[in-house]
Amino acid sequence: MIEGFSVDTWLYNTLSQDAMLTQLSAAAWAELQTPAVIPAPAARPDHWIWKDLSVQGQAAPWITYSQHSSRDIMGAFGQRLATEPLFLVRVTAPGAGYSQLEAMANRVDDLLTQPGINAVLGQIVVQGVVREQTWQVTEVMDNVQFKHVGGLYRFFVSGG
Repeated sequence: MIEGFSVDTWLYNTLSQDAMLTQLSAAAWAELQTPAVIPAPAARPDHWIWKDLSVQGQAAPWITYSQHSSRDIMGAFGQRLATEPLFLVRVTAPGAGYSQLEAMANRVDDLLTQPGINAVLGQIVVQGVVREQTWQVTEVMDNVQFKHVGGLYRFFVSGG
């Protein structure tokens, strides 16, 4: 079984169902509209959390997450006991400063690294998450700077 798919579900649900993160996103979206950096829709879209890549033209800011690696914890006779996938989770916005994304990135960090996680997803159990590294980068596309802030998170997953 590929445990990363269950982590995808847990990640999306955890982030999308948090009222505080939704409020922070809406506030950052409103702040980024003046002055308008790129054409944006008149209203904040409902969908702003994406696996791997966001939709082109997505209103900012948005969150993306993707699995970058994984390691299996093996027992006797090659039995897989657990898996530890590593995910990059980041907040992104064009024309923003890092400070505009900091509150959202901090909330994501709080949600993912909360103590006592024991989320059961079918046969898979997400037992915990630790941030291994912070992550930030600026890239330029079509003469617009995109800021990314987030972290690399190691998940502890058993079952399967």
